[in-house]
Amino acid sequence: SGMGHPKNDIAISSPYIFRKSDLQTCVVFYPLKYIEHFEFVEYARSRMHRPEKLPRKSKCHVAIGILSRPKNFIGRHSLRSTVGVIAKVMKSVQLYFILGKSLQKFTDSEVAQLNGEVESFHDILFLNVTEKYENLFEKTWRWFQWGTLYTGCSHIFKTDDDGYIRLLPLVDALHKSNDKRLDPQKELYFGGHLWKGAPVVMSKKNPWYMYDVFPHKTFPPYMSGSGYGLSKK
Repeated sequence: SGMGHPKNDIAISSPYIFRKSDLQTCVVFYPLKYIEHFEFVEYARSRMHRPEKLPRKSKCHVAIGILSRPKNFIGRHSLRSTVGVIAKVMKSVQLYFILGKSLQKFTDSEVAQLNGEVESFHDILFLNVTEKYENLFEKTWRWFQWGTLYTGCSHIFKTDDDGYIRLLPLVDALHKSNDKRLDPQKELYFGGHLWKGAPVVMSKKNPWYMYDVFPHKTFPPYMSGSGYGLSKK
């Protein structure tokens, strides 16, 4: 859908980091297309030949928590074989797949497959939260809490396993925000798209009902759930 090579000059615009154009957002919506990854790899390889443009490898700049369900083996494999390859080269990015306690029944082969993932890749984090839509908020904040306490990275990011994360533009934008535009002592809240004036759902039948905890007509500005993060400070 008109996707090409990301540009080098990712602009930081207020109040969100990335421009709204698809080319410069860091998350591409489902379905995950390998052609998108291969186009991005060409761009990444051109960057690898210019080491002065790459972030320092001695520091973790961002820990990315990818929310996933235990049975989504294909989604995790797709991301490991695409985004995960670039992350290993950069070394300044850490990827984690965030899983909760599933209510679904597993076959013996699925149990063996999940155990094999855990033992082979060491990138799955199990959190003490039950897997269901209503618990996504709890699953997310538990990831931010764990990432802040245990990763050693300067930024914590959340996305889902049906997206593709463009790591270089993401890290570039964080560098520019820290080096040029923001006081490093202040908090940073960043993401792909900022929603403004979104109405608060008042119907209790709606799965997005939140009027009981936020009794107002509209929400304050907030980042789209497809990809957003916080600085560790």
